[in-house]
Amino acid sequence: MAVGGDKKRVLILGAGAAGLGVALELKKATAGAPGLEATLVDQRNYHHPLPFIWHVLSGSVEPSHISFPLHALLRRRSAAGPVKFRQSRVQGIDVEKKVVSTDDGELDWDYLVVALGSTTNFFGMADVEENSLSFKSLRDAVNIHNHILGIAGTK
Repeated sequence: MAVGGDKKRVLILGAGAAGLGVALELKKATAGAPGLEATLVDQRNYHHPLPFIWHVLSGSVEPSHISFPLHALLRRRSAAGPVKFRQSRVQGIDVEKKVVSTDDGELDWDYLVVALGSTTNFFGMADVEENSLSFKSLRDAVNIHNHILGIAGTK
């Protein structure tokens, strides 16, 4: 894979299901391909599977029970190769220069995986945006849970 001894750098932006999945597969691949270097970048140092966050909203599970430290996930013994983790927020991508700017510096890449997730689209409806509660993260689940408890406590 590497030509002339140079390592090929794979940069994965986002540690949600897609980004983490790519990182774990590359972890397996780097065991047999020493010329490959993979780095996972995310603004948070943990992963939480989105299908489980409703448990936090319902109050049946604490947020820490469905949050997994990325360092621990990337050190799993089931895959041998190293994947570096960098906690940082992506600021921009320069495709021509093959550089990603983060809040803590620039990262070069040969191959780029962009898996930064999504944001809620309110389709320009300011009233809907102002009066709704998003449900895409652990923080959202805790906020909705607390909101429900606040409403239940006042009746």
